[in-house]
Amino acid sequence: MTTVKNQSIFTIRRAKIVAIIVALALFWTWMFPSVTLRYRLTYEVDVDGKVHTGSSVMQAGMYAGPLCGGLGWAPCWSFMGEAVAVDLGPRGVLFSLLAGSSKRGAKNPISGWPLPQVEHVQFLPVYVMRRAGLWKAPPGYTGGSVGEWQAAEKLRTTVELAPYEIPELVRFRDLNDPTTAEVVDPADMTKSFGPGVRFMRATITFVDPGWWPMSYAGAFGVPFARWLGGGEPVTRGIEGRLPAILAGVEKYNRMVIDPRNPQGFNPNTGHFVRK
Repeated sequence: MTTVKNQSIFTIRRAKIVAIIVALALFWTWMFPSVTLRYRLTYEVDVDGKVHTGSSVMQAGMYAGPLCGGLGWAPCWSFMGEAVAVDLGPRGVLFSLLAGSSKRGAKNPISGWPLPQVEHVQFLPVYVMRRAGLWKAPPGYTGGSVGEWQAAEKLRTTVELAPYEIPELVRFRDLNDPTTAEVVDPADMTKSFGPGVRFMRATITFVDPGWWPMSYAGAFGVPFARWLGGGEPVTRGIEGRLPAILAGVEKYNRMVIDPRNPQGFNPNTGHFVRK
């Protein structure tokens, strides 16, 4: 009899502990919300009548918590992804970096403020959503609300990027030498790749970010993640596809800016991969 009574007490205590944990988790989610976006950037380039494509799935996150702003609500941001590489055959490789273009004057479509280069790709889906009219900003809104990010998280559509939204495009005259990097103008591809090369378009596709905790599998590029609720896997493996240029860029990070680059563009590993 005593054993049964003890088991009953233990079951009640265990149920209370579970209830407290669930309540704390719900409170934390309400107090410090988080949103994860996944999106695919795709590029199409015409080379002598043949279309060449390249794409990469990236992930951006918005979350809040004590590490961000103490007990008050303040957002933190996260990003992981890889640069897009479009193989143009004998003409070379076109790279779309994880940074905005300083020359094309990208601006926040709500506030009109210039977009920081390093943050451009991270916030690109939200800016595109606003510009395309997929979410209506309230009066006086300048960006950064949970509601806005949650709206983007639910989208499953493809939108063509406006010229100022296209990230920085570059090529390397020598894929083994990072000092040969040159900025590419999408409006004049022949200047960089020769006659017969035409930039067609760049698109962003909002894809499934998965559900927690299986979304972690998708975040780290597990191929079968989508079948487990992990969403569309984030693209991984650029180091294996382009080992020479990535190794050269990483070495170049530790060098003094090299004046041999005529374009004045100096790449770093953060332009190609962020984990």
